[in-house]
Amino acid sequence: MPFILAGCANYGHKHVASHQSIKEQRCVVTKVVLSELKLMLFGQNISSAMASDICLSAGGVIAYIYSAELNNRVVELLEQANFNSNLYPGAMINLTDVGKESKWLWRSGRPVSYSNWPVSEPNGGEGANCAGIELSRDRHENGWWNDISCAGGYDAYPAVMCSIPSNQWVTVCQ
Repeated sequence: MPFILAGCANYGHKHVASHQSIKEQRCVVTKVVLSELKLMLFGQNISSAMASDICLSAGGVIAYIYSAELNNRVVELLEQANFNSNLYPGAMINLTDVGKESKWLWRSGRPVSYSNWPVSEPNGGEGANCAGIELSRDRHENGWWNDISCAGGYDAYPAVMCSIPSNQWVTVCQ
């Protein structure tokens, strides 16, 4: 719940020339929850359950990608990572069609408003019910989404993109 910051001229008056009106300023401090993206990288491809546990242990969840800007940020993090050359460079995101084939939803049940599937995807059918963002091996077309196996193994990624909330206090004066 927001509260008034005592040192912020709470209901105080600015002293101005007598011909100007007196302006009252009210300030509040409020808690804002921001999310930080963290790439968790492993030496082997991981399952959806493992990815979820990893993000939970870091205090977050598998990342939801709601915009092109966020997708581009994930690509930047992937490009900075040092992937094992034997593993395909990509990271799991929080998207699934496990409830109904070809009906992709965020794991929260929220519908997808932004996506970055190439024309050929998703194409894995019932064997690929999770999704990830990948880098192309030649780094030419980075950031496309791919449907992958939720079970891990060959058709999965060695990384998960976690969204970890961080509470910050912000002072707002009006």
